[in-house]
Amino acid sequence: EHADIIIENLKRIETKKHPAKYHFKSEGMLISLGPRKGIFSKGNFVMTGWIPRIMKYYVQRRQMMEM
Repeated sequence: EHADIIIENLKRIETKKHPAKYHFKSEGMLISLGPRKGIFSKGNFVMTGWIPRIMKYYVQRRQMMEM
């Protein structure tokens, strides 16, 4: 959905039309900070350290298995 809106807005900008409004809804973020550390953020909650790194590993692994 995100990419579709970006493409549509780029087409609109090329034809001198106003881009469509886009409202981003964050479902949280998992960021790897090297092999042993990471950051998990959702809303006002933030967790750092090795637990978010393990969470990211399993999210990536699940996504790869779905391909």
